Amino acid sequence: MPDDAKVAVAFSNRAVRGKFNVVDVSSGKTVFTGKITPSPAPGYNNFTFYYHLEFTALQTSGNYQIEIPKIPAVTTPFTISKNAYGNYAEDLLGFMRQQRCGYNPYFNHTCHEKDGRTMDGPMPDSTYIDARGGWHDAGDQLKYLITSSNATARMIMAYQLFPEKFADEVNALGQPGKNQIPDVLDEARWGLDWIHNLHPVPGQLFHQVADDRDHIGWKLPTSDPSNYGWGKNSYRVAYYATGSPQGAGAIKAKQPELQTWRGDRQQPLRLATRCGNTNCTMKPTR
Repeated sequence: MPDDAKVAVAFSNRAVRGKFNVVDVSSGKTVFTGKITPSPAPGYNNFTFYYHLEFTALQTSGNYQIEIPKIPAVTTPFTISKNAYGNYAEDLLGFMRQQRCGYNPYFNHTCHEKDGRTMDGPMPDSTYIDARGGWHDAGDQLKYLITSSNATARMIMAYQLFPEKFADEVNALGQPGKNQIPDVLDEARWGLDWIHNLHPVPGQLFHQVADDRDHIGWKLPTSDPSNYGWGKNSYRVAYYATGSPQGAGAIKAKQPELQTWRGDRQQPLRLATRCGNTNCTMKPTR
């Protein structure tokens, strides 16, 4: 945005001093020159130094690149505009789609079709439940109820508050093609379906699929070599939420208001379920 703060970060294995330039891509002209400022924080990862390149004063809309002539180094083009974030909502949903477990629409491949086998629940250990779906949590391929339900709720809330910001470009599987449902609700429904899978019958709840056995290096989910006792690329463990007192339970005696915590959280879940389609009736305040 033109009036936003603007700071680029430069990484280097040698000390860098002097100036940097912001160059207009279309004309090739330098429109801003600033000082390379060492960061007070230490270097990151493989780099010894990093620097801040501030150009907040540049508020003219356009497409630009940053260059450091002495290195030389040039960034990829970026945009300053009132509409600079115009498509970011769809970009973020694209990230969620590529994190999907069970089916990835970008590669048209399936994965982890045998999730999962239970642990710690009232049923015999290794009982099969349908824990397919959801999203891989981060750079690894575990799945967590707490992060997935948070992501699902935020997508629903975003649609409630700003429905006009979301397009309909893909179907429920994330494949190209409209389905008369905003993509953000398609993605929220993907999360809701998995949440429901983790609550197979009244009184039962699972909260995690897979564990540290996943952490064996970079791997594609379509051919996951992790082994949970049933062979590679096979069943993965699904952990039961035991209900044992943890953080909230430990301090409930000191904070009686927490006794209503569970009941208070049931209504948002019921409301979120109603938003699994486009007929969402919640009316939040902005």
